[in-house]
Amino acid sequence: MMTCVTMIDWAATGSMLSGIGTVVGALAVIGAAIIGSRTFDNWKRQKLAERHIEQAERILTATYRVRRGLSRVRSPAIWGHETDAAEEQLKASGDWEKTFPESERKSLATAQAYYNRLNATSDDQRALEECQPMARAFFGEELEKALEKLNHQF
Repeated sequence: MMTCVTMIDWAATGSMLSGIGTVVGALAVIGAAIIGSRTFDNWKRQKLAERHIEQAERILTATYRVRRGLSRVRSPAIWGHETDAAEEQLKASGDWEKTFPESERKSLATAQAYYNRLNATSDDQRALEECQPMARAFFGEELEKALEKLNHQF
């Protein structure tokens, strides 16, 4: 009967397992770095998309307000409260008494009412102007020019 007895060299086995552990550890570090890099890239893309959405909402809101304000400014109908407020403003400034004929006073009050409408939209106009650089940066020159054209309507 033959028996095969082999002696295990535990020192060599330990060195081999240590080497394998080092390689596995290095692969784990590389894998973690790749996953971390992808996670960072995804986070960066998400933040950029959030900024695009925020700016798009801001531009859309400003555009909507300016378009509504422009239609109010251009409306040919002037309400009584608008002319009354214009007359009071002209009287307070002293321009009302300087205008002698009644017909000129009415046209002066009408003109002042239009100026008041235009001045009421100044915040919306400014908001639209402030949107232009980001509109160009995020969405291109075409949108910036469209916003500029809309603002020039005033």
